[in-house]
Amino acid sequence: MDHTNAAKMPDNTKLEEVLEAYAKEQNKDNLSAVLNGLRYAHLFVPAVFPEGTDLTFLKEAKQGERIAIPQGITPLPSILKNNKEEQYLPLYTRKEEIPKDQKFHTILEVTFRGSYMTVLKEGSKLEGLALNPFHENVLVKKALLEKLKAQDDKMLENKKVVKLNAAQYHALVRRNMELKTIPHMLFTDGDKFTRDLCEGKEAFVCELYRSAFPKEPGAPYETSDFDFMALNVRKDLLLIRVDLPEKGLVPGLCHRVYLAWNEQAKKAYYFTIEQTPKKEERAMGRVDESGKRIDCGAAPVEGAEIQRILDLIDEEKTETN
Repeated sequence: MDHTNAAKMPDNTKLEEVLEAYAKEQNKDNLSAVLNGLRYAHLFVPAVFPEGTDLTFLKEAKQGERIAIPQGITPLPSILKNNKEEQYLPLYTRKEEIPKDQKFHTILEVTFRGSYMTVLKEGSKLEGLALNPFHENVLVKKALLEKLKAQDDKMLENKKVVKLNAAQYHALVRRNMELKTIPHMLFTDGDKFTRDLCEGKEAFVCELYRSAFPKEPGAPYETSDFDFMALNVRKDLLLIRVDLPEKGLVPGLCHRVYLAWNEQAKKAYYFTIEQTPKKEERAMGRVDESGKRIDCGAAPVEGAEIQRILDLIDEEKTETN
């Protein structure tokens, strides 16, 4: 059953292209392209829970629903064995690559580094990683993974360490959520994301924020810190306003965001009302499909924000036509 433990689905289209190229022609350049694509990739691996685990939390979940795995429960990645009795950790670029007849409890989203660390840990019987084993079946063996780990370790050592206090860290995570994560989810699948948002409302948004923070000390927000409102402002336009927590609000963070979805045109829009260095002033911005923030000048008074957003949408339509 598909219970993906991930806040958003990764896009591995480019990685799939280089995997396919390498599967057809295994040369140095194609291998280099695969390794470069893997370095920061997020992939999928089916997993099971140890025998005797109380799976009540799974039974209460819906197919395809994102779940939080209870503390103290550790899923075990499914392992594949070839005809030589060699064991590999399978990694899939998308959930659809996982065979439908394979038995598992959940699908985990994992990083490439985390995956090869599993292979290389002391006592591991794994020979390496198998990428899309039922499609391209690209094997990355332990010897190569050890070289990659050495390179990654060196890069991490050379990185300048910037120490942040708790307030700075919270601001960094929150800004990333408001200007990158949420707009990315909207533009990736506007129809599904706006439906999920309208169904879950404040609780859905709060969970997005919580998922961005580590379990300890956790996110400093509760559902009551958010406010949600959805309006069918036009026949073809749904406008969602989400008011965000005032606690810890510093310049650059958002008082609220507006998400607009044109079902007919399959077009999404994302606007922000941001705090400026001057306490009483707000800035309006928008994020486009490429993830770029566009300055829209000073924000109007709160009661005129929606009209300003509609004007900006109409201006874009006029320029397009």
